[in-house]
Amino acid sequence: MTDFIERYCHLTDIVNSYSDIAEPCASDFLNEHGLKESGAELSKTIEILRKEGRSLNIGIIGRVKAGKSSLLNSLFFNGKDILPKAATPMTAALTVISYGERPQAEITYYSGADIAGLRTEYEKYEELYHEYFSKMITDPRFNGNEKKVNREVRSKLKSNQRLDAAHEQYGMMINSGVLSEFTSDKATEIITADASEKLISILNERVGSSGRYMPFTKCVKLNLNIDELRDLEIVDTPGLDDPIVSRTQRTEEYLSKAEVVFIVSPAASFLSQEDLNLMDRLSGVKGEGIREIFLISSMTDTQLYGPEVIEESDHVLSKAVEHVNRQNAEHAVSIFKEIDEGSKLQYGQLAEDTLSRLFPTSAIAGKMLASYAEKDKWDEELNHIYVDLLQGNYEDSFSDDETAKASLMMLCGIDAIKTKISEIRLRKSEIQNNKCRDLILGRENAFNAVLRDLQNSITAQKHKLENSSLKITALEHEKLYGIRSVAECLINDAFEDSLRTLMSDMRNIFNREKRELMTKVRHEAENEKSTEIRQSSYTTGWWLWKKTHYRSYEVEVIRAGAVKGLLDNLINDLSNKISLAISESHSKWRQLLQSGIVQAMQDSMPENYESVIITAGDIRMAVIKQVQAFDLEIPDLTCLSYRSIAPDIEKYSGKLEGSEGDSFIDATLDYLNLVGNGFNDYISKYLTSLERQLKEGKNIGEVVFRNLDRRIEAIEEQLKNKEAMLKRFTLLEKDLKSV
Repeated sequence: MTDFIERYCHLTDIVNSYSDIAEPCASDFLNEHGLKESGAELSKTIEILRKEGRSLNIGIIGRVKAGKSSLLNSLFFNGKDILPKAATPMTAALTVISYGERPQAEITYYSGADIAGLRTEYEKYEELYHEYFSKMITDPRFNGNEKKVNREVRSKLKSNQRLDAAHEQYGMMINSGVLSEFTSDKATEIITADASEKLISILNERVGSSGRYMPFTKCVKLNLNIDELRDLEIVDTPGLDDPIVSRTQRTEEYLSKAEVVFIVSPAASFLSQEDLNLMDRLSGVKGEGIREIFLISSMTDTQLYGPEVIEESDHVLSKAVEHVNRQNAEHAVSIFKEIDEGSKLQYGQLAEDTLSRLFPTSAIAGKMLASYAEKDKWDEELNHIYVDLLQGNYEDSFSDDETAKASLMMLCGIDAIKTKISEIRLRKSEIQNNKCRDLILGRENAFNAVLRDLQNSITAQKHKLENSSLKITALEHEKLYGIRSVAECLINDAFEDSLRTLMSDMRNIFNREKRELMTKVRHEAENEKSTEIRQSSYTTGWWLWKKTHYRSYEVEVIRAGAVKGLLDNLINDLSNKISLAISESHSKWRQLLQSGIVQAMQDSMPENYESVIITAGDIRMAVIKQVQAFDLEIPDLTCLSYRSIAPDIEKYSGKLEGSEGDSFIDATLDYLNLVGNGFNDYISKYLTSLERQLKEGKNIGEVVFRNLDRRIEAIEEQLKNKEAMLKRFTLLEKDLKSV
């Protein structure tokens, strides 16, 4: 390891000494091979990794209200509400928890610059709100109804998640009453206490969901004297699209240290697009970092009451949990089997060994178990879940107290996760040693590739300089100028052709995925209909001769909650499919565009075209540099949620029958039609906007030739002092061989 780091630092010194000829290509090669740390930074990282007895780093990823706090409280704090609850996804502070003999909290607040940035976004939101409102209030569709216009404008602005988040957070800062305290940077605050419970009480007053400093909190580091935390460092990450860049950077810094990661996702919308976006935070963490990765489906109890699950399990709770878990595992496999090669180091475990890495949990079951001795004090919600839903559907699993507690323990799912963490703890040294070994091996391989490419590049540059003169470079400019007009047209045509192919492919994939999912949802919604037997009574006669008669009849019922779950899953599944399709299309398009431009360059060159300076490799690099600059935005389909475009559906719940059931079915069918039409309109606008953005102000042919011109100009500059530059190249070659 010492030898490798010394070589890396030696190379850095050489590149700095010859920055004019080595630095530009060295930076490109370092980025290409993912070697972003300096030798000194890497040495420090390895030193930390090799430290004996260091804590095992565990990262927790999940959207707000996914059940992360409940999970952590159950795992490490015996179910007590230790962690401060977040108010919203954007005010969920980054929380780092580790062991400490004396309980202590370190609170880092947003800087004045952070808050100023939020204020700018807040004002931008307000400006857009008033602009949209003034236009919509005159729209005949709203008939001057200010409430409807307000709801429509808020919904429209919500599609820009970062702007909406910034507006929400700065609004909370205004309402806190303490914004004036943060006009300048507020120092990190350290709080100590004699006991963990007392510390948490103080902490909740300050940065809990109702705490006065909650909206201003960037990071909370907790040291608690709780034995379960020994040798561990837990990182609980904030939510999606953080409007504060500095907190995102700090979150990614902590996640880069994680050796074990738990991804928490509600069973009802397991691994939604929001979850996948959160998981993208791991994209910068290479395979030598994360050693173990697991999935946790929280709130599993919510999925146990559908007719399909009950029928499949034959009213046996353990079978029902297995059925739900198996369905979620299949969904996970469908996602992770499509991952690209670059992500397999992180998520390959989940594609190959899903069931053993997926843990179903239920916080409500844990709450019932903890308070089982005082069932008489349960609130209406707990009683309803226990009596009507659990006992009502799985009677044998709750036939007596011992059976009931065992069933709640199984449903809670915490013991299985604790067992897994215990296993991981036993392998802590192995995990950490492997991480260190693989990191060194990966970085050394990358370093060797960088060194090889740099040596080849310097040799090629020297060769060009040896065989060049100002007369030759002038001729090269002339040659390029001679083919430029034809080549630019061919390159731009290749770009247009590739765009048409991209748009067509994406439109076809989007429509296919929509049709398949819509058909599936309609079919599954139809299965939520059933018939039930009802009895009515009537009387005949009078007084002593009075007699009651009973009559049975069938009614059709539909389970509103199950259907609403299907509608939620429709948007989640559609988002997932679209995201995967865009990623796949983007990759194919870049390859198509690159090959198309290279071919266009070749087609524009005469058969006898030869160049001393501009080689095929130069052309390829000029093209790659431009192609890599393109990125495709992922569309946000939350605007198609029934809560946004058919809010009346929200009022339906439970088993519906008669006219109410008919109204719900009509509303659902109307919503599905709205989704179909809305999706078509949305995707059409998205693709039109995307095509416009990719084309806007971009003459690809001109850019490619500009890059080639710069290569010739660089040699012209070197030719002004050719002998001295050749000596520098020779010395650089010699120095690189010494690395």
